[in-house]
Amino acid sequence: MTEAPTAGVCEAPGNYHAAAALAALGAQWTAHTGPGRMLLVGCLRQGLALARDFRLDLG
Repeated sequence: MTEAPTAGVCEAPGNYHAAAALAALGAQWTAHTGPGRMLLVGCLRQGLALARDFRLDLG
């Protein structure tokens, strides 16, 4: 599995923490170091938060 793309997240002002969280989740996912279910839920929650913040259409 490859790392999740974070291009564009770091470039938006004030989104350093979101980018850092996304990068950390991507690193854990790639390395398989976190508990499976908790890691998956963390990825989904972070993805939904980013979609909300950037008003992305998920439908």
